[in-house]
Order: sequence, then structure tokens, then C-alpha cells
Amino acid sequence: MAFKTITLLHPITIGEDTKQEISVIELRRPTGADYRQVGAANNNYDLCLKFAAQLSGLPDAAFDKMDGVDDVPQIVEVVGDFLTSSPKTGQTSSGK
Repeated sequence: MAFKTITLLHPITIGEDTKQEISVIELRRPTGADYRQVGAANNNYDLCLKFAAQLSGLPDAAFDKMDGVDDVPQIVEVVGDFLTSSPKTGQTSSGK
């Protein structure tokens, strides 16, 4: 399964008892189950950040701490690429 790696320009720290610095996020390709688990979101950013949490294994709260100018848009772009690169229903990857 292919992964996309995002290097955060502004690393974050998560966890209360055991602190962990996050400077790189790996997102795996989404599955049909991911679409079901993420469900509907209020807006595109919310949907993309929910997908990023689902695909990276990081908690939703980690994405709330990320820099909104440099890092969040980068994550939204990568997740958006996943969501828009799949073939339409009834169409194969060759377009037929």
C-alpha cells in the first residue's frame, strides 16, 4: 500500500504523560472502510483533516495543534489528491 509523507514545517507535541514530537506524517491510501468511518464532514478542511487522522493513525487533536498557514494546507492538498485521483463509479483507471 502506497504512503505519502508530509514533513511539517512546524512540528507539534502530542500526549499528556508521554510527550511525542511529530515532525513527519505518513498517510496511507484510503480504503472504502475509511470513507465509511470518516463519514460526512461540515466542510472540505474538516473532511480532509478527518481523513488525515484516519490515514495516519494520529488522533484528531494532533491536527488541531498543527500550523494553519503552512502545515494544514499541505495536508489538505495531499488528502485532496487521494480523493480526486480515484476513477468515477463505473470507470476504470484507464478511463473506460
